[in-house]
Amino acid sequence: MRLKALISEPRNLRIRNEAEEYLRQLKELGYRIEQLEKQLAESQSHVSYKRRKQIVSILRSGKKTATETGKIMGISRTRASEYLNQLEKEGVVVSVKSGRKKYYYLKGDVA
Repeated sequence: MRLKALISEPRNLRIRNEAEEYLRQLKELGYRIEQLEKQLAESQSHVSYKRRKQIVSILRSGKKTATETGKIMGISRTRASEYLNQLEKEGVVVSVKSGRKKYYYLKGDVA
């Protein structure tokens, strides 16, 4: 009997409505987060495209290591290496190891 009384009280109805409102707001927030993540991915791909294009223009002057490329671009060696590896997977860049260094050059250029 006590349970029925609790359910039928207006106070509990208000709490349930507030809970439903919070859930609705959380779902809306989740949707907004998804939109922001999508926009971020698009902007990152745009930046990535510009960086890869910049790398291609740098490699036109000859073979370079990730460190040299990063210094020219003003980014870290790690980030430059990520871009170079991505270009290598796409078939734009070829790499050659010489000792401990890995040199990258444009496909079609002579190493």
